[in-house]
Amino acid sequence: MSRINIKQIDEYLLLVNLYLTQALTLSTGFIIYYIFYFRQGLDLNRFFQSDDVLRDIGIGLALGLVFVGVNLLAERFLPEKYFDDGGINEKIFSGRHPVHIFLISFIVAVSEEFLFRVMIQPLMGIFWTSVLFTLIHVRYLRYWIMPLMVFVISYVLGWSYNITENAWTPIVAHMTVDLILGLWIRLGWNGIRKKDF
Repeated sequence: MSRINIKQIDEYLLLVNLYLTQALTLSTGFIIYYIFYFRQGLDLNRFFQSDDVLRDIGIGLALGLVFVGVNLLAERFLPEKYFDDGGINEKIFSGRHPVHIFLISFIVAVSEEFLFRVMIQPLMGIFWTSVLFTLIHVRYLRYWIMPLMVFVISYVLGWSYNITENAWTPIVAHMTVDLILGLWIRLGWNGIRKKDF
C-alpha cells in the first residue's frame, strides 16, 4: 500500500476534513456527556467553572509555553525525521491567515480537550486517556519521539485538569501549543534547524 502524498491533497479538502473531524470529536463528547453525565444530573457548566478562572487560564498558558519550548528544543537536537507528520501541519498552517490559525487552534483545543479530558478521563483515568489521545494522533506514530511527546503532554493536561477541575486549563494549554506552532509554520520558521544556530 503506497503512502498518500500530502502535496497532492487539495488544501480545501484537508481543511474540510479537519473541521469534520473536530465536529465528530465534539459530537462524541456530547454523546458521552449525555450517556454518563447528563442523565446523572451533572450540568455541563460544572466543567468550566472555577473559583479562580484567571489562575486556571494562567496555568494553561504557562503549560502551553513549556510544551512549545520543549518541542522546539527537541526539534533542535533530534533528527528532523522524528518530527515528520507527512507534511500535514505545514499544509494546514503555511499561508493561512493568523486569525484562521487562531480559529483552528481554538476549535481543535475545545473539541479534543472536551472529549478527552472532560468526558473520557473521569471514566478511564489519565493514563488510558493519554494512550487513546496518542493513538488518535496517528500521523505522529512513525517514530518514537512524537508519540512519547504527545503522551506526556496529554498526561500533563490530564493532571492539570484534575488539579484545577476546570476545562479551561487544558484547553488554553492545547490552544497555546497549536497557535504558536501554527504561527511558527506560517512564518516559515519551521525550516530553521540546528544547522542554522
